[in-house]
Amino acid sequence: MKGGLVAAFAVAIALKKAGIRLGGDLLCESVVDEEWGGGGGTLAARLRGDIADACVIPEPTDLSIFRASRGGYIVDISVSAGDSQNWFSKDEVVSPAIPMGRLLGWIDSWSIKRRGIDRGEAYSSFSDPAPVQVLALEAKRFDPDIPWSAPLNARVRVYFQFLPSEDVPEVIRQIEQSFRSFCKEDQFFSVYRPEWKAIFDPPLLGHELSVDHEWTQSLFSCAAAALRSAPTLTAAEYPCDAFINQHEFGIPTVVFGPRGGAAHNTDEYVEVRSVLQTAEVLLTTALVWCN
Repeated sequence: MKGGLVAAFAVAIALKKAGIRLGGDLLCESVVDEEWGGGGGTLAARLRGDIADACVIPEPTDLSIFRASRGGYIVDISVSAGDSQNWFSKDEVVSPAIPMGRLLGWIDSWSIKRRGIDRGEAYSSFSDPAPVQVLALEAKRFDPDIPWSAPLNARVRVYFQFLPSEDVPEVIRQIEQSFRSFCKEDQFFSVYRPEWKAIFDPPLLGHELSVDHEWTQSLFSCAAAALRSAPTLTAAEYPCDAFINQHEFGIPTVVFGPRGGAAHNTDEYVEVRSVLQTAEVLLTTALVWCN
């Protein structure tokens, strides 16, 4: 994202240095918390009154144009069971570790189910259009200073994603209902009731802009001119704050940015040449769109 921001602000600096005055306003902003429902900087900037006729979010896209994005919802499921005094015992030792395997099976069943939903136009080529992913799993650490004993607590963090056309609150309701049914029927979880905690609420929503929308076409033609080849027009593999702009404030929004990899991991990187190319595309688009 920092690479995309460098490209965006470089456009404003280049225009100023060249003494070029556009036929409209060019706004550049850096915002926080887009992954937390978009309710941080993006919403604050819109409520402050910074409204535009079009928006491009320079998230890394490998120089493709994303005209749609997914919604997202993260849930922590945790359970406590057992007695620290009773792990050497003649009786059955209660532990949440093995039951968590059955819970992972329930999660996997939703992963399979979500692969079969109607993909719509923007996500028609995606084999897994709305992934269900386990982001973290814990029962006990392996550190050498941890005594050997059965775990007393276990938890899993699950990431559900949604397509732009879906009724997200209804899908979440169905998932929660399925979870309650699973717990009721499971020998362990019916006794030791797990906690369901949404990390952020409301969830992020998806967004979609049509292929023939004037903003999609403008960025596409300008990118083709600047890159000297037609960019790929597709959809984002992730949620972002585009829906805040488009759904709530009527700002047509696309996502376009540099090449890179290892997002959200160690050694996340961006290719410098693609940052310059992103700047060239954004500069061309600003000149054309703003007359």
